[in-house]
Amino acid sequence: MIRAALKRLWQLFSGKPSEIAFVRVEIPEERLREMLRTGEKDLILRTTASGVVHAACKACNQALDIAEDEELLWFRCPICRRVSFNALANVQRDVHFATQDGKPFEYEISYIDNLPPTLRPPFS
Repeated sequence: MIRAALKRLWQLFSGKPSEIAFVRVEIPEERLREMLRTGEKDLILRTTASGVVHAACKACNQALDIAEDEELLWFRCPICRRVSFNALANVQRDVHFATQDGKPFEYEISYIDNLPPTLRPPFS
């Protein structure tokens, strides 16, 4: 099942689409948690059981600006000005994990340096 999902993702992204598309993939919870823990990335996300999201830039050691736009939660460092985003569905998942764990759910994500022109962060 995972192999088929990864193959589908490869097909979607190998043609370099002009717009971001959401893909739903079923992955066992333990495998997903392992994937989120793996690798050093640019920023730390911490989500509480009450749904509060905190984000920090690792390079600048700075709390990030956070803004919601349709289906995305956007992050921007006020110092280096780099941006990233997370799907709101992922935030709901993280709330579930935080509730289940009895503590904030934390993992790292990367900044996105080359956004498609149709995808604009909601920061002024």
